[in-house]
Amino acid sequence: MASDTDRSDRLAAALRANLQRRKAQARARRAPQEENASPEASGGNPATSGSSAPPEGKLAIVPDGEAG
Repeated sequence: MASDTDRSDRLAAALRANLQRRKAQARARRAPQEENASPEASGGNPATSGSSAPPEGKLAIVPDGEAG
């Protein structure tokens, strides 16, 4: 029957598309972590790694008497 073959082909195509979608989602989740890797993880010196401002959306913790 041709309909069984058609169904199998459609199912195989849907499974491939789903797998590609899931792989893309996994890569997207992994990419921000790689971009925001800490300087220690990449071997850099945190004291000389650029701006001392916290990343966007993060609060800076400042000891008492040092706010300004």
